[in-house]
Amino acid sequence: MELQRLQDRIEAAREKLHVLTEKYHGQLSHPHVIRQSVWLDKLINQYNQLTKKFN
Repeated sequence: MELQRLQDRIEAAREKLHVLTEKYHGQLSHPHVIRQSVWLDKLINQYNQLTKKFN
């Protein structure tokens, strides 16, 4: 996956997490917030793995 595309997906996931957190009044334990947080973590892990290959 192209690095820039992955960065874009991370930014979109981060923004969605922010929106969900506001929607559920800061309830970080709400299932939708947790699901989005896990997805963002996976994307960040993919990014970290790809950048390690270039170093």
